[in-house]
Amino acid sequence: MDYRKKLDLARDPNTPVEALEALAKDKEWTVRWRVATNPNTPAHILEALAQDESWEVRLAAAENPNAPREVLEALAGDKNAEVRRAAARNPNSPPETLKVLARDRERDVREGVAGNPSTPEAVLRALAEDGDWIVRRAVAENPNAPAQVLRRLAGDKAKAVRQAAAGNPNTPAHALERLAGDKGEEVRREVAWNPSAPPQVLEKLARDEDGFVRRAVAGNPNTSARVLEELAKEEDWLTRRVVAENPNTPAQALKRLAEDRAKAVRQAVAGNPNAPAQVLRNLAEDEDWVVRLAVAGNPNAPPEALVLLSVRDHVEEVKREALEAIRKRANPSSPMDFFQSLLCVKPSSCDAERQGESHV
Repeated sequence: MDYRKKLDLARDPNTPVEALEALAKDKEWTVRWRVATNPNTPAHILEALAQDESWEVRLAAAENPNAPREVLEALAGDKNAEVRRAAARNPNSPPETLKVLARDRERDVREGVAGNPSTPEAVLRALAEDGDWIVRRAVAENPNAPAQVLRRLAGDKAKAVRQAAAGNPNTPAHALERLAGDKGEEVRREVAWNPSAPPQVLEKLARDEDGFVRRAVAGNPNTSARVLEELAKEEDWLTRRVVAENPNTPAQALKRLAEDRAKAVRQAVAGNPNAPAQVLRNLAEDEDWVVRLAVAGNPNAPPEALVLLSVRDHVEEVKREALEAIRKRANPSSPMDFFQSLLCVKPSSCDAERQGESHV
């Protein structure tokens, strides 16, 4: 069989097991390596490849998402550090294997264990005391790191470790409050981005001297309406744009930002699903076509704005987007008032018509 054909078969997830068994014995290590990377390679083939003479093949077997416990246990004792590191990172590695690898002489192997979401808490607590900051940073980044470990790492001497703890959603609120006063702006930025940061911490960071920190606060889902109102007045247009994108920004702030001098800010308002209908109607007549395009793509754009864009806009891309939005909404489950509203190209005329109906 042609070499290229064998490579294609070896990596194809639909290749029959019998063919994979034959390819796993091929004289070319690259073919065997391809079999080891195949996500559908069965366990008994991976077991054979875990004993391959080529370390690259064993490495691929250790990285395979379907590698069984027995294979990973064997590879955890491999003479090659790269292979052990792959076994350390694989979520399928059993707790006892990870416990052994956590004491490996190679830092990269311990780092792999520290970042593995399947690593037991007791092992993570031990690795949080590791002498190498890279290992401790991996623990701080671990999505399953316990709160008490993150609390300790929040006070680590290495800034990179504190930064990782600052960005972990599991870090306790009081630890985040302490990190919000860290001398490193990179650490404070991570706190500002953290979706678990309490509103009072974000309020403090909204006054930070670093513009990137304030911008991160502007995009945080926990930032209060009052703080977003203040950030909407920022001199930095990038911060105002992030405020305009935030679905929690109050209607009054969005109304003001819809008249912003920066096109990108108005575009962000136009794309905000919580922008008031009247604001979107006004932006449908914005001088810049990218703003109008954003209105057309807004899932909550009022029907009359879509009709205005589909009929009167001079930019074909805007017209197409508006027509596509109308097409998506025009289905049998749509209420009749949607179809009636499509006739109201001018909001003022629609309002007058409705008022007339109310007096009948």
